[in-house]
Amino acid sequence: MNTLRSVFSVLSVLMILAPSVIRADAAGDFQKGIESYDQGNHSEAAKWFRKAADQGYASAQLYLGWSYDAGKGVTKDHAKALKWTRRAADQGLVEAQFNLGVMYANGNGVIKDYAEAVKWYRRAADQGLVEAQYNLGLMYANGVLKDPILAHMWWNIAAFMGDKTAGKKRDGLEETMNAASIVKATQKAKRCLRSNYKNCD
Repeated sequence: MNTLRSVFSVLSVLMILAPSVIRADAAGDFQKGIESYDQGNHSEAAKWFRKAADQGYASAQLYLGWSYDAGKGVTKDHAKALKWTRRAADQGLVEAQFNLGVMYANGNGVIKDYAEAVKWYRRAADQGLVEAQYNLGLMYANGVLKDPILAHMWWNIAAFMGDKTAGKKRDGLEETMNAASIVKATQKAKRCLRSNYKNCD
């Protein structure tokens, strides 16, 4: 299977806004974590992420999960990475949902489970995350859930959203599909986009 995309590698430059129902001190703790991370003090950053994560701050839970996955400021621990990433994903944080999909697809901290990976990618894709749309295309093109029409559909959507690699993947897949299947996949992509990801099956 081609390499799945992951946002773990770019989290240090992202500033993710969490739901504002969390107390202001959790947001402040999270900000201290970001500042510590930017200064290269990963253990201090992890301490602040943990403090905010314990208060339910989704972005801090995501960053803490990433810290455990990467071993930045804490001992590398895939089980703890999964735990904190899932908490953020359950709150609807799109990046966490995507990362959870990557963890299930790769078997990081869990038994590899493509159906579970697709479930989490789909939640992120339905919120417009192009990386999740691209990875769904890969899962349907190469995975155990093989379905060229859905692979084409998701790559077509990702290409529409500006992902050039997805467009190339879609075009390559078309060489193995008949005309009726290509038309069906294209119609599905249009229906999915028009419905704002509510009618994508």
